[in-house]
Amino acid sequence: RSWALTRPRPQWDVSGSSPFTYRETRHSPAYRELRSGVVKCVLGCEFPVESGENNSCDSADCSPGKMEKRDADFNILLATDSYKVTHYKQYPPNTSKVYSYFECREKKTDPSKTRKVKYQQTVFYGLQYILHKYLKGKVVTSEKIQEAKDVYQEHFQDDVFNEKGWKYILEKYDGHLPIEVKAVPEGSVIPRGNVLFTVESTDPECYWLTNWVETILVQIWYPITVATNSREQKKILAKYLMETSGTLEGLEYKLHDFGYRGVSSQETAGIGASAHLVNFKGTDTVAGIGVIKKYYGTKDPVPGFSVPAAEHSTITAWGKDHEKDAFEHIIKQFPSVPVSIVSDSYDIYNACEKIWGEDLRTLVEKRSADAPLVVRPDSGNPLDTVLKVLEILGKKFPPFENSRGYKLLPPYIRVIQGDGVDINTLQEIVEGMKKHRWSIENISFGSGGALLQKLTRDLLNCSFKCSYVVTNGLGVNVFKDPVADPNKRSKKGRLSLHRKQNGDYVTLEEGKGDLEEYGADLLHTVFHNGKIVKTYTFDETITLISKNYSVPYAMDIADLGKNSTTFAVGLFFVDHSPSTEETPNTVKLLKMQTGFRLNWTPIKEPLGFIKVVQWLTAVFAFASCGGYAGQNVISLSCDRGINATLSAAFRYPFRLNQVLLVEGNITLCNHTLTETHLLGDFSSSAEFFVAVAVLAFLYCTAALLVYLGYMHVYQDSDFGPMCDFVVTAMFAFLWLVCSSAWARGLQMIKFATGKEGIHATLEPCRSSSLRCEVTELASMCTLDISVVFGYLNLIVWACNAWFVYKETRWHSRKLSSHQGVGRGRGPGPSTAPI
Repeated sequence: RSWALTRPRPQWDVSGSSPFTYRETRHSPAYRELRSGVVKCVLGCEFPVESGENNSCDSADCSPGKMEKRDADFNILLATDSYKVTHYKQYPPNTSKVYSYFECREKKTDPSKTRKVKYQQTVFYGLQYILHKYLKGKVVTSEKIQEAKDVYQEHFQDDVFNEKGWKYILEKYDGHLPIEVKAVPEGSVIPRGNVLFTVESTDPECYWLTNWVETILVQIWYPITVATNSREQKKILAKYLMETSGTLEGLEYKLHDFGYRGVSSQETAGIGASAHLVNFKGTDTVAGIGVIKKYYGTKDPVPGFSVPAAEHSTITAWGKDHEKDAFEHIIKQFPSVPVSIVSDSYDIYNACEKIWGEDLRTLVEKRSADAPLVVRPDSGNPLDTVLKVLEILGKKFPPFENSRGYKLLPPYIRVIQGDGVDINTLQEIVEGMKKHRWSIENISFGSGGALLQKLTRDLLNCSFKCSYVVTNGLGVNVFKDPVADPNKRSKKGRLSLHRKQNGDYVTLEEGKGDLEEYGADLLHTVFHNGKIVKTYTFDETITLISKNYSVPYAMDIADLGKNSTTFAVGLFFVDHSPSTEETPNTVKLLKMQTGFRLNWTPIKEPLGFIKVVQWLTAVFAFASCGGYAGQNVISLSCDRGINATLSAAFRYPFRLNQVLLVEGNITLCNHTLTETHLLGDFSSSAEFFVAVAVLAFLYCTAALLVYLGYMHVYQDSDFGPMCDFVVTAMFAFLWLVCSSAWARGLQMIKFATGKEGIHATLEPCRSSSLRCEVTELASMCTLDISVVFGYLNLIVWACNAWFVYKETRWHSRKLSSHQGVGRGRGPGPSTAPI
């Protein structure tokens, strides 16, 4: 092999007094270290070497025993960003403490216009795993110090490693890290922008250690983000499941983890899968079970479950002409449990219609509600495929109509969509199903890379920042505040987290705020000087996440009946009763479900955004017309130089025939001017226009209130969208009529108050001996603008009618013909992950 030195080639020295590190050319990842007669390869395998021999790492001992020893010898001294090795030299002289905190920053200005989901809360999970695996106990040894010294010497080509500081930790603390970590309990659901955990050095000599461990601790971003993303999807599923079925039965199995093969490592699989299991019980990523049992513990034998399922190889192995035989064989192998069968190896629609719907129909119908067939499509546009599969299966296996009026397949058959599922497509699918009157009870979902891998630290803006230091014995609050990005402004001082009586969380700086008002600090010491002092079981974690809910939507648990169970989903407690009848608790839940819930999402969609535009254009329309006032001045003169001035002040509602132009009798140049009014009464068109604008304004205000606070009721009702559509279409017509009438009326007003109108009104002005001139003419630009806004309203309301129409059942019927369905409540969904 061709070897390259990282410095001018030295003489080989196997005495151990002069270690040198070698590495291969840039095309090879291996390097070897010659020290004490041993060459170490990149994987940590070792072999003896004699002086002067050019040995190869290929002959190294890479037996399992060696590799396991290497894993056990994780070196925290090498588990940091390179530049942190030099930071102990960069702090101010006489620094004795560094205090830092971790948060998921609240992004006040989000440049991402395409992000549909705004993660406003985070699920805190995963710190206990990191502390147990990497930081607890004796993590510093003389061997690790020497290893780090050698690596950094070659890495930096300079002696920058803090060997003295690490030897101090080894000698004084027996290799235990002198830091303290305070954190919120695992499973806490905390709004973004609040402190989640803090780290500080406990020894003045080790002030630099606080931010050394940032690198390993900030990796908590991954389980936090997986758990948060999973919870947001659970909220979506809970919402639509409740709206289309009136129950949340089976919710914990609605999103199954398919992500094992899609992650970057075995450890990633274990951490990510365990984070998903905080919210759901369905998983095919077995590694997550091991992480939970080892680092958290659970009263159940396993925290996650799955069912028998087919993959393409078990279908295609039979050959294309024997797809039916493959299906039949597999379904017979598992008669008493749910079985999921991928059915799109060749033609998903033929499989649903011909094979499942005809050839094997009798076999499918014999299965029980506890052991349904779960049909899995695995290609195509997710929404289109799901709807078409449900439509075909609905024709072959006539559905029920549940108590909410949505279609539900018989209990022995269900569907699982596992291709292309992320939080956005999930929302689209369940929304599409609802619009086509399919209950969410019919379907489960599987998510792979989008659930465990397609995530970044920036999704929740996870950040670890220093906020307090002690220098020369004085504590100083510190922070960053970049002028180019206000989102990156950090907090300052020692921090505490509190929950106010109204349920809101607040992060306080030390000495700021009345602690009696805010209550106890929610940050608890979990790690101190190398020892874990507080742990949480997995059962405690999922219990805590279930208790996090918004106070206004919380049900009084004490009022729940003994025959019902309660669990939390998203932001509210829900009552889940095994009975199909609506119990008093269910009625209470439904009342809660129809309560006001502020949600800005509809404003970001065409339906709500155009309503805001309608609100504004209506305001401009009636303000520009109803608030108008003007005055014209007419000068009269004759040959003898006698002059007179007349004025005509007019305003909305433009009853010009009541506006005096000449008061009393005036004689001018042998012409007598009697009491005269302007011509015309245009109040009808003006008042009609303003009335429509005011009514439109009031309706838009009410509609926006519904969109922002009662959208869940609006979408679950046939009457709401239909009424909205009828009123919107009616207003579009009214804007056409009133704008046209007002445009004509304005034209006549301009004539009546102009020169021609004045001459027509004052007969003497038609005489050659008397000159009549309009010297001051009122500007009518405001009235012109009102006409423009009138026609603009016509366009906006007509466009909005289409978006409102899409919310109605009329549109759903047009897109999908609904076959007759039987009455009566169908069975609940089964546990049907793949």
